[in-house]
Amino acid sequence: MTAAALTVTVASLTGLLRAETALLGAGETRDVAELAAAKQRLASSLEQQIATLDRERPQWHTALSAAAAAALAQAMSALHEAAEANGAMLERQIALSRELLGAVAAEARRLAGTAQETYGASGTVSRFDAPTPLAVNTSL
Repeated sequence: MTAAALTVTVASLTGLLRAETALLGAGETRDVAELAAAKQRLASSLEQQIATLDRERPQWHTALSAAAAAALAQAMSALHEAAEANGAMLERQIALSRELLGAVAAEARRLAGTAQETYGASGTVSRFDAPTPLAVNTSL
């Protein structure tokens, strides 16, 4: 295991993060599951490579040449930036999905007319919405 191999893995993970961010930004969600699986595999590989280096050569990072250390630092910095952008885009997509599902559920409740009102002993009106069945088609 070398720092060069570690740098290549970091660069590959960075590329995947950027690709996923671009797809999500364009509203293309069909290939995101594949990218997420590949991202998980690369992140696991990166973690395993670092654990192996730490176990076999505990001070491996201090023994790097200046060029290898600079390349690894630059790759890690790019990974950090890509991960921040990816995380923000994923949060945005999750918020949009929640909002959309909430709007669909509210409209389904309105159309189903499952709201019920009851009068209390003191003359107050209580309203509650019975759950409306909702199916989501994930092949959109």
